[in-house]
Amino acid sequence: GKLAPNAEHCQMPIDPQVEALCKTFSIEERIMRRLNDVLLTRESTFDADMKALWEVCENASKPSGFLMVKIGEMERGCFTGAAKLDQAMLQFKNRWRLDDRALAKFVEVVHPRDEKIEDMAQMDKLLKGAANPSQAIWPMLNHLKAVGNLDDLIREQKSGGRERGRSRERYTSKSRSRSRSRRRR
Repeated sequence: GKLAPNAEHCQMPIDPQVEALCKTFSIEERIMRRLNDVLLTRESTFDADMKALWEVCENASKPSGFLMVKIGEMERGCFTGAAKLDQAMLQFKNRWRLDDRALAKFVEVVHPRDEKIEDMAQMDKLLKGAANPSQAIWPMLNHLKAVGNLDDLIREQKSGGRERGRSRERYTSKSRSRSRSRRRR
């Protein structure tokens, strides 16, 4: 919100590295202040965090949005540091054209796992035909984080398609015209 007219002297000065990052990527002052405040609480990892944030912003299509995601991660204590994309994860991201938020969640959930190659193969199957993969991947990532695998979703997808088809056939074979108009004689 708005600050009182005399509150400027109470604000912490912006770190020059934070200011340089924000100026380079045209980040608004509100986000710059929030980033500065959260980084002040992380003095021990400041340099590594700044390096990771530069990397993140250089690769992001919308640096300000991605920076907000990373600030949130820092506030929650789950900032992963450098954008930990190995070659397979980078290919997955590019294949499905994941947006910045989906990519951040993808890295947060998939990167620490030992079975990430299998996870990505299963997500490939589940994402086939998705109109918006960045949106469709969220429930998968939440399920993966909660349950530890995607087997249930794969089974559901395999059986769900057949069952839905059968029930529709059954329904259409019994259906009558739903028209309420009367025929003229």
